[in-house]
Amino acid sequence: MNQAGESSGAPLRLNYDRYLDNDALGDALEALRSARPDLLRLNELGRSHEGRPIHLATIGRGSEDEVASRPALWVDANIHASEL
Repeated sequence: MNQAGESSGAPLRLNYDRYLDNDALGDALEALRSARPDLLRLNELGRSHEGRPIHLATIGRGSEDEVASRPALWVDANIHASEL
């Protein structure tokens, strides 16, 4: 089982028993995107002052324009709000 909690051939499961550092978080998001590319889009909003990627995960069905035209909910999470 990898950092994202994924094992080959098994359903994707994330572990919530430990804090994910930025690399592990990126791996987990990529595993989710790979498992459901029809629902999850990943983008990099920019870089933190320490050079780490700031991830944006967008969840929704349809084209990018269709998803962007719908109401949105922002969830800001990690060790401190709006920091990675």
